[in-house]
Parts: sequence; structure tokens; C-alpha cells
Amino acid sequence: FFVQADYLPVRFLLCFLRPALIGSLRLLFLSALGARHVQFAAPRAGLSCSDLLPVMAPRVSNLRALLVAIVFLAVASLLISVAVIPRRLLRGLRGLVTSEGLEPREAVSAPAASASTDLGAFSFPVPVPTAEQGREAAFSKLLLSTLECPNMRLAAALEREATVYNKRANASCTGPGLWTKYKLADHLRILYSISQTLEPKPGQLVFDWGSGCGHKLRWLHQLTGAYGMGIDMSTVAVAYANNNSLVSSGVLRFCAGDGTTLRWIPKETFHHAMSYGAIYHLSPSLQCKAMKEVIRIVRPGGIILNGFCYVYLSSKSIWPKCLDGMPDITWTMVQNWKFTGVRKYHKLNYDLIVHKQANSTHPVFSRFPIEH
Repeated sequence: FFVQADYLPVRFLLCFLRPALIGSLRLLFLSALGARHVQFAAPRAGLSCSDLLPVMAPRVSNLRALLVAIVFLAVASLLISVAVIPRRLLRGLRGLVTSEGLEPREAVSAPAASASTDLGAFSFPVPVPTAEQGREAAFSKLLLSTLECPNMRLAAALEREATVYNKRANASCTGPGLWTKYKLADHLRILYSISQTLEPKPGQLVFDWGSGCGHKLRWLHQLTGAYGMGIDMSTVAVAYANNNSLVSSGVLRFCAGDGTTLRWIPKETFHHAMSYGAIYHLSPSLQCKAMKEVIRIVRPGGIILNGFCYVYLSSKSIWPKCLDGMPDITWTMVQNWKFTGVRKYHKLNYDLIVHKQANSTHPVFSRFPIEH
């Protein structure tokens, strides 16, 4: 088997790689082709390796420029493919994918305040509770007044996250909120999805893990009459929530602190609990810990919604390991855009829904079959 090295660039390369090439190619060809020996053609007479150097110098310069151009084009093509092709593919598939589960949500018609970018300017009329619900509300208000916000220092990792969200809260709580891509209609679709799932009655208690600026808990109270408490690591967002919500009337409270440890809240205090786009900021082990803490403080029969789990930071594989050993709960996962009807973020993000009851027949599990 012969390797003819008459082409000058090949011969120039062989001058420097000949020792390695001889050994490696001999073994390769002998094993692959079963040949008995490998013979390399000698360089052309009269041109040694030292003679080739001045001849190849201009060619090497041109070759280097060509290689740089090829690498540049390859990197540019890769970046364009990563940035453009998935978007086009998703746009093409969007018309083929139909929503399942909850009925599609039509555009929400809001009052004139919806034209404003300030979420705090929008409000619902608060429903009037019945006499029985009034007694429940009085007890819930008393219970909220007895809960003392924790006085604890955040872990270093959470301190860094809190710094980021303090800056965002300073700029956004009085405007569009902490979700930069959501408009008021998107927030209302999400709110209606939450209220349809939790179905809180007037006067019942709802816990909001990662309450941010407090908009959703305030709206939930105005929409359903539920009372509530929120916790968030951003002191700026909590200060805004306490100053701009129905805190003075005793129906809502907001605390700044570490949501992974809720030992300051007695077990089975709240009727329901929710978290939207917050728990996934923790490490996988802390996500499990936080979820177990929230389940602990919810009463039997209550619903816990962990909404908008960012799939790249909160893998679905976390929850079977975390929840399957817990007694008397039923849980499922559903794609977030199917649950809310809002498609502003990654389509693989999902919601985790837990019912604190074994073998639940809650309507949410008929709309979204159990996925674990």
C-alpha cells in the first residue's frame, strides 16, 4: 500500500510528521487492511525538507489565512443555527400544537387601569363573604396577626439572588413587576389559572412562597376574598408589598426571609399555598426542602401550586425522588403554557400541582392526568 507524496503541501507536512505518521499509519493499515507492510514513497529527488521550506513559505501564509476564514465561518454558522433554527422550528410547530387541559383563555378585558404599566394600579372588587365565611375570615385574620415574621440571615447564595432582585424590585415594583415579558393580561391569565386550581373561599388562608411585590396575593384576595401571607428574600419587594397592599386591614401580610425554613409557621396553618417562578432559583436539594416545608404548613385537603418551574434549573426528575415517599398526597406536573395559556417563556417550563390528599379526585387531576 503506497502513500504518494508528490503534492508539495503534503510533502512539506510529512517532513514534520513523518516519524509519527510512519508508526501510527503502519499499525492502522496493517490491522485494518491486513497488509503485510506499508511503504512510503520517498520525497521527489532533489527536494529535501530544508529545500521545501522557502518554496512553501508563501503557501503556508495563504493556508493560515484560509484556515482562519474557515474557522470563522464555522463558528458564525453554528451561532446562527443555535439562535435562529430553534425559533423557526418552534414557530412552525406552534400551529400544530393544540392546548390540552384547561380551556383556552381569551384576551382578558380589564378596566381602564390596564392601559397603565403599573400593576399596582389594577384592582378587582372584593367579594362580600357570607355569615359563615365571615366567621372563617375573622379567625384567619386573628391567625395572621399571631404569626411573627422570621428574623434570620439568608445563606450566601440566597444573599446574591436577593441583591439582584432588590435592584429589580427598585425599578419594577411600581411599574410592570418583576416579570419583564409579562403584560397585565398575561398576569391576569396566570391569576385566573391559580384561582381555578386553588379555589380558595372567602376568608381562607393562602401562603405565597416568593411573593415578590405582592401583586398576585393582593389580586387573589380581591378576586376570591381569600386572606394570605407571603414570604420573599427581597427586602425591597416585601417593603413595597407591605406598603401597597391590604396589609393595614389585616387580610394580608408579607415577610422577608429564607423560605426554605418555615419552622416559625405551625403545621397545617394555611388552606392552600402557591409559588410562581420562585422555587426554581434554589438548588435541587433546597427546592425539595422548600416544597416539603410548604406541604407541611398546608391543611389536609389543600392544594399546593409550584408554578413556572424553569426546566433547566428545576428538572422534573427532582420531584419523584422528593415526593414519592410522602404519605397522603397526590401530585402531577403539567406544561406551564398549557396551564396558563401564556407562551412568553420556554415551552418546556412546567407547573407542579400537589393535593394534600391520597388518591385525589380533585378536578385539576381530571384536567391534567398524573405525569409520574
